[in-house]
Amino acid sequence: MSIQFLGMIGHRLSSETIAPVGPIFDRDYIVRFAQTHEAAGFDRLLVGHWSDQPDGFLVTALAGLSTQKIQYLLAHRPGFCFPNPCRAQIRYP
Repeated sequence: MSIQFLGMIGHRLSSETIAPVGPIFDRDYIVRFAQTHEAAGFDRLLVGHWSDQPDGFLVTALAGLSTQKIQYLLAHRPGFCFPNPCRAQIRYP
């Protein structure tokens, strides 16, 4: 039986006890957060979906560019997505 360690990444610094600060899409925070989790040995990061946050594809793309080994789980927007545009959004280079 294998165990995977998962974290969850947001788009800027905030929590239940910390009021949101900084821009709505904080690039430095996303890069630092992803690299810190990778250095700590996490296997995957979950990129959640909320109606008041930037699209998860953007957060995943930026975090993915700044890391080497960690993998991402993307919770995309609910509803039907036409296959061609959806595939284009998640296509590997």
